Amino acid sequence: MDLSTRFKRIVDMRISLFVLTTFQCLFCIWLQPQSAHGQGQKLDDINLQVDFINESIHGIMVANKLFEFFNQDVNRFVDLESYELQGFNNKDLPKNLFDSSSQDYYEEKSPKAYFNLISGSKTIPEKNKILAVQLYAIMSDIDKKRFDIEKYLDLNDLSNRENLPGIYALLENCVAHYKNFYGLYQDYSALLNQNYSTMSGKAPLPIYGTITSFHSNVIKTMDAVRYNRSADIKTDLRSVGLMYVRLKKELNGDNGPLKSLKSSPNFYPKIEAFIGNVRDLTEGVPVKESYQDYGMPYYTHNKSSIAKVNKYGNGFVHEVNQTLKANTVPVMHLLQVPHYYKVVYPKKLEIVQQISSTQKLIGSMPDEILNRAVKKEPSVIRSKTKIFEVELFDHMVQDGDLLSVNFNGDWILENYSLETKSKKLRLDLNPNGKNYLVLYAVSVGQRPPNTMAVKYTNLSGEDVQIILKSDLKVSELIEIRYER
Repeated sequence: MDLSTRFKRIVDMRISLFVLTTFQCLFCIWLQPQSAHGQGQKLDDINLQVDFINESIHGIMVANKLFEFFNQDVNRFVDLESYELQGFNNKDLPKNLFDSSSQDYYEEKSPKAYFNLISGSKTIPEKNKILAVQLYAIMSDIDKKRFDIEKYLDLNDLSNRENLPGIYALLENCVAHYKNFYGLYQDYSALLNQNYSTMSGKAPLPIYGTITSFHSNVIKTMDAVRYNRSADIKTDLRSVGLMYVRLKKELNGDNGPLKSLKSSPNFYPKIEAFIGNVRDLTEGVPVKESYQDYGMPYYTHNKSSIAKVNKYGNGFVHEVNQTLKANTVPVMHLLQVPHYYKVVYPKKLEIVQQISSTQKLIGSMPDEILNRAVKKEPSVIRSKTKIFEVELFDHMVQDGDLLSVNFNGDWILENYSLETKSKKLRLDLNPNGKNYLVLYAVSVGQRPPNTMAVKYTNLSGEDVQIILKSDLKVSELIEIRYER
C-alpha cells in the first residue's frame, strides 16, 4: 500500500469516528431530557392516583357518617317506645357523593374526575387502572346503598318486627363494601409504592425518608386498631413514638422545602394528639357516650385518631401533602387511612344478622385465601331456601381461639371469639353459582387446631352439626348448595 492510500484511509477513519462521536453526543443530549420528562410523568401519574384514593377515602367517610346516623336512628326506634323514626333523607346530599355534583366536598377534583383522568391516561399502567376501576365500583355501591335504605324505609313499616332484619341486612352489606374497599386500598398502596421505588433519578431528600418511615408505622398502628389487635397496637404505637422523636429532631434541624411543618398547627400537635388517642385505647379509657354502643376500638379508629391523620380533621398526613404540593417537591405524596363500618344492634331485640354476598356469581371454590391453602370439607350443606340460617359456635374447650369467617369472598366475622357466645347468621345465598363458608384461624389457642361447629336444619327438618377445623397453614371450607 503506497503512502497516499494509507494517508487517505487514516483520514476516512478519523472522519467516521468524528461523525459517530458527534451522533452519540447528540443522541445523549436528546435522550436526557426525554428520560427526565418520562420520570416526571411517572411521578405525576403516581400522585394523580394518590389524590384519587385520598379523595375517595374522604367520600366514603361522608357515607360512613350517614350510615351511622341511620343505624342509631333505627335502634332508638326499636328501643324507645316514644321515639319517632326521623327517616333517612338524601335531599341534603348530592345525587352522587363521588362525581362533579359533589365538588364542594373535595379540594380540587371529585373522585370521578380523578378516575376519568386515570382511565384516559396513556402512561398509567393497565394494572393500576384495573385497581382504580374496582375501587370506583365499590364507591358506587356504597353510594347506592343510601338510596336502597331510603327505599326500604319508605316501603316497610319498621313497627312490624319482621321488617327489621331487612334494614340491618342492608347495613351489614355496607360493612362488606367497606372491608372490600380497604382490601383494594392496601393492594393499590403496595402497587404505587412499588411504582415509586422503581423510579430513577429521584432527588435526595433525607427528611422525606424519615417522614415516610413514620407514616408507615402510623398505617400499621391504624390497621391494628381497626382489628383490635391489642398486642400489636402497643408495639406499633411504641414504634410511632420512637419515629416521632427521630422525625422531630431531624425536622427541627432541616431548612429544606418541608421546614414550614415545624410551625404548622396541623403537624406536631396532631401527631401528639394521635399518639394520645391511641394510648387511651391501650390504657382502657372509657369510650365517649355517643359511641358507647360501638366500643372504644371503633371510636378510636373512626373518630378520634383518624381525624388527626386525614383531610377531614386537617390531620398531619394531609398537612404533609399540602406542603409537598405548595413547594412542588418531586416525591410521592402520602396516603390517608380509610374508615371502616360497623353495625350496632338494638338492646331490646336480638336481630339475627342477614348477610348477602357482594359477589353475585361465584364459579368455583377458592383454593387459597390470604396466602393460606383452603381444604374442602367432605360434607355439603343443602338448602331449599334462599335465606339459610346457621349458628356458629366453638366446638372444643375454651383456650383462646380467634377466628375469621368468609362467606362467598366476604369476611363476615374477623378476629372473633365464639367461646362465650354462639353467633347466629342468616345467609342470603346466591341463586346461581357457588356458595361457601371458610373458617380461617387467626390464633389457635393452647390446643390447635381452631374448631368451629356449624349448626343448621337439614332438608328433613333435623338439626345437624358440621365441624370445621383450621390452623395457621390450612383453612377449611364447607359448600352450601341452594337446591330450588
